[in-house]
Amino acid sequence: KLTSAFIHWFWVPLLLYFGLKVFIAPSSTEQPIAPGTQKPTENKYNSTPLAIVAASGKRIELRVETATTPDARMYGLMFRTSLPEYSGMLFIYDKDQPQSFWMKNTLIPLDAIFINSKKEIVSIKTMTPCKTQQCPSYPSSAPAQYVLEVNGGFAEKNNIRTGDTVVFSIASSDEKTFAKPIDIT
Repeated sequence: KLTSAFIHWFWVPLLLYFGLKVFIAPSSTEQPIAPGTQKPTENKYNSTPLAIVAASGKRIELRVETATTPDARMYGLMFRTSLPEYSGMLFIYDKDQPQSFWMKNTLIPLDAIFINSKKEIVSIKTMTPCKTQQCPSYPSSAPAQYVLEVNGGFAEKNNIRTGDTVVFSIASSDEKTFAKPIDIT
């Protein structure tokens, strides 16, 4: 009886503890989150094709993540150590309005391409990572409904200019649609 009690009260809880710890342990590949910052819900449907069409007719194809919620827009590309060359993040707002971005907790240089509701580029700003508590803001020169962040220098390298057009299609309820539970009854 002593052996049975020993197994029941010592080994079973010990095995349960370490067994659960293995299954519940966080992934070591997660990016660190700064205090006071919330990581947005992962959107597995966030790779959207987007093209910038220059006045010359040259077309630049990209794949972008979308940021449509306040949390996703706040987190943006913070803490990323790299960004593939023809990719970026498209920030989507409800209407044309003055936009201003900053680079707090952003580790890579970015270009912010401000786009109005007609999908015309109205402003381009090259932004550098901020390593101090006081970070400068980068405001749009005109109201914009969308802001496309790409690698720093991308706009100049690809001769992207104010007045160029942007082509993409985003469902208006993009993230809300995917967040709904599916009713299978």
